[in-house]
Amino acid sequence: TELIENGSIDSMDSNGKDKMKYPRQGHSVCAIGSKFLVVTGSRMDHEESGKKCEIYNVDMDLWWEIADLNVARHYHSSCSFADKFVYIFCGINNATKKYLNTIERYENGAPNAKWDLIDPSTKLPVRQGCGVAVTGNSSILIFGGYSARMLKDAYLFNTNTREVTPLTKQPVIEI
Repeated sequence: TELIENGSIDSMDSNGKDKMKYPRQGHSVCAIGSKFLVVTGSRMDHEESGKKCEIYNVDMDLWWEIADLNVARHYHSSCSFADKFVYIFCGINNATKKYLNTIERYENGAPNAKWDLIDPSTKLPVRQGCGVAVTGNSSILIFGGYSARMLKDAYLFNTNTREVTPLTKQPVIEI
């Protein structure tokens, strides 16, 4: 496997690397800074992997378990925020096979950290496979996905107020 890091191409030996604790498919992964990868959920609920979460330390080449999600899910989206929090959005409930509209948050490094279930007053419509991206100091854009049809709507999640706002027009984002 070749990786491009800091403008140069490096070779990464995948043999001998630590392996995840649980097999996964339909999971989500996001990076916290340049040191950690957080993997959540799975479609195949082998050993309850649908609610199991793991974090990988790139420098130490080590996976370890973190707190379980509140709801076992797959085809969900995740993103990190402020190099400290991980947010999980929507997906499909492993037990009921129904689309979800829930949001969960994990604070990496907090003592006795667990996933908090966030209950905004404005609910997201149920969906799976949506896109998510940090768009400012306190906001995450949630867009598209699938819920019996392809979706093109967008919502803004405020990390301070924990509220969701539907967007009526395409936001302008500087790149």
